[in-house]
Amino acid sequence: MLTNVEFDSNPNQEYVVINKEECNGRLVDNYYAAINLRSIKYALRDLTPAQFEVWLYFAKNMEGYEFWVSPVAAYNEFGISVSTFRKAKRVLKERGYLIKNEEGYWDFYEIPKMNLEMEKVRKMSIR
Repeated sequence: MLTNVEFDSNPNQEYVVINKEECNGRLVDNYYAAINLRSIKYALRDLTPAQFEVWLYFAKNMEGYEFWVSPVAAYNEFGISVSTFRKAKRVLKERGYLIKNEEGYWDFYEIPKMNLEMEKVRKMSIR
């Protein structure tokens, strides 16, 4: 509690203390994921809850991480049904979150690739 410290607050604010589950690197299923907040907000607006869950399945991994994707692995880790995973993965491909690269593998982008390119062009035109 902040009993000895003064902070500016407004009448409509409430004081909250975050209590997180223990994060122990030795436990396979007990990690925290670092995901860009802008990306989360974009995906929440752009995707259905089931699609967002599959988006999280990809986004939870660190930059440059490579792995073989399988609907069964997604089910075992997140409880996502095989049909939901396949449908959501198709949408992620259609919207540009998953882009096939020159080697024939898939690259995941937290924000659709086409939107990232448009943003770069917009920033260049502002200068």
